[in-house]
Amino acid sequence: LQANFAVFAGEGYLAQLPTRLSLFVDVVFANLIGLPMTVALMLTGMLAQREGWLADRAAPAWRKALAIGLVVGLPCSLVYAALLYAEARMYGLGAYSAVAAMPGALGATLSFAYAALFFRHAPPALLRGLAPAGRMPLTNYLLQSVAMGALLSGWGFALAPRLGYAETAALGLAIFAAQLALSRWWLRRFGQGPLERIWRNWTYSRMPPPAALRTGE
Repeated sequence: LQANFAVFAGEGYLAQLPTRLSLFVDVVFANLIGLPMTVALMLTGMLAQREGWLADRAAPAWRKALAIGLVVGLPCSLVYAALLYAEARMYGLGAYSAVAAMPGALGATLSFAYAALFFRHAPPALLRGLAPAGRMPLTNYLLQSVAMGALLSGWGFALAPRLGYAETAALGLAIFAAQLALSRWWLRRFGQGPLERIWRNWTYSRMPPPAALRTGE
């Protein structure tokens, strides 16, 4: 871990490539595990919008989400953390046990409790303020990656070795605040995030036109 940190925080992009390639298999494996969970959470958010839960803070679904998160998600997350900690102590940081896969997947439902508590109790003004960033999730996700890479990595300003935990957290909050302002400005002018528009156009370009669907062509 220390050797990798030194490479990523102090070397240029080309000098980082050998280390990145050595970690490629681990990254692909992690993505294969995480991608289905990510898609499931995205579909859950789409369901919440379609069913009108996001427009009704008192919807019964929020109480169910809180119960699922606390009864299923919280204990599974604790078990998942304990298993990963034990594996790391025995086999080194980055070790992953197949036994941890199931509690790890179920532990994702803890996010339901977070969402329910925040959505039901946060001030309406705060929800409205965060909404523009939520309408550009893919764009903002990639922008965060680029911004953090440019600021922390060796190919950018290489700030990682000079920042502590609190300073790094403050940097993350500052980037998100800037993204909120940028999202509001962008949506006011274009109505949809740039990557969200590309994704939408790509998705619907593969579908037959409505007239063809009606005629069965």
